[in-house]
Amino acid sequence: MPRWVAIRILSTIPTLVGVAILVFLLVRFIPGTVVEQILGAQFDISQGQIDALRAYFGLDQPLYRQFWTWASGILQGDFGTSWRLGVSVRSLIWSRLPVTLELAFLSLIVALAIALPAGIISALRRGTAVDAGVRAVSLLGLSLPEFWLGTLFVLLSSRYFGWSPAARYVPFREDPVQNLASMAFPALTLGLVLAANLSRMTRSALLDVMSRDYIRTARAKGLSEHRVLTRHALRTAVIPIMTVVGLQVGYLLGGVVVIEQVFTIPGMGRLAVNAIQQRDYPLVQGVILVSALLFIFVNLVVDLLYAVLDPRARVR
Repeated sequence: MPRWVAIRILSTIPTLVGVAILVFLLVRFIPGTVVEQILGAQFDISQGQIDALRAYFGLDQPLYRQFWTWASGILQGDFGTSWRLGVSVRSLIWSRLPVTLELAFLSLIVALAIALPAGIISALRRGTAVDAGVRAVSLLGLSLPEFWLGTLFVLLSSRYFGWSPAARYVPFREDPVQNLASMAFPALTLGLVLAANLSRMTRSALLDVMSRDYIRTARAKGLSEHRVLTRHALRTAVIPIMTVVGLQVGYLLGGVVVIEQVFTIPGMGRLAVNAIQQRDYPLVQGVILVSALLFIFVNLVVDLLYAVLDPRARVR
């Protein structure tokens, strides 16, 4: 087991290296640089001043040298300094990361609270009107983009309930009630979209397990349907569900970017969007790299839990 864990951890290193190279190149393919963003529409700037600005930000260096300067700093725990804010990238990420993690966690709680009961009921009532209704709603949820659903929530709540997104984010430790109130609609928006996929996966996994021989044997022994479901079927069905939950973390991190813009939540998503608009390369690279690291970490934890629940998944 320890050897298998070490192999899984080491296998994440090439992924992180690939992500670092990819994000470094992609942000430089965006038209315009931070120099053009700073100068704007000024026409009295000489070419010498433009060259001086490019040299100040290191943009006059070859790409491989720019990458090495950034990557060597990352290896030492230094993500660089934001070009537009003049603040450490690490401190900016650290200040916004708890907000995004809270939103992702609450969204996942909402998704599981909706998807698991819906998927179980749909599987147990297979072929009935309840099953058809759950599947139809799930399909609808998969078809709705989160930004549209979030905008709809804002419009409906402001029109009929007099609620609008908070102008200032309040951390949980300062005012838990106001914090959760401001997170309710964003978490519900992401949770509903995520629940659509999870409910279908729950239904599929449970139907597959319920058709196996050991379930029929448990029923033949006279066990109640409730005990067959809770003691035998769900324990096996939770494995593929857990795998899908881990994969959906990537969707959550992507959906958070849009939802934070819609609901004016000061998390990693808004930080990344503003950095991209301002061509703040160190900040963009830092945010995306940390997001990739979180995604890899969550999936590593899921793999370890999978191996605990199903020893056949271990590699010796």
